[in-house]
Amino acid sequence: MPTKPTTETVTPQPFNAAAVEQAVLAGMTAISDGKTKVQAVNAMFPLIATEPKNIILRAFIDGAGLTEKGALTYLYNVRRAVKRGLLKMSTDE
Repeated sequence: MPTKPTTETVTPQPFNAAAVEQAVLAGMTAISDGKTKVQAVNAMFPLIATEPKNIILRAFIDGAGLTEKGALTYLYNVRRAVKRGLLKMSTDE
């Protein structure tokens, strides 16, 4: 009897682990400074915008204290803000 092929789930690795770590620290700093989760995510996103979705979500969870569903919602909202020009992607400010 033939066996069913197994599908292994591969966890994506960040393209730039240092940038992800920096984004998580930026989010944690923003939260500890009394800023909102939106402000924390807005500070984090430009640093990790090119990362895979799962990496961004994990960074939002770790850095801004979001739940999985909350992180997904914030990701959707921050991408919309960037598309509409409401959030600058420059980290030079």
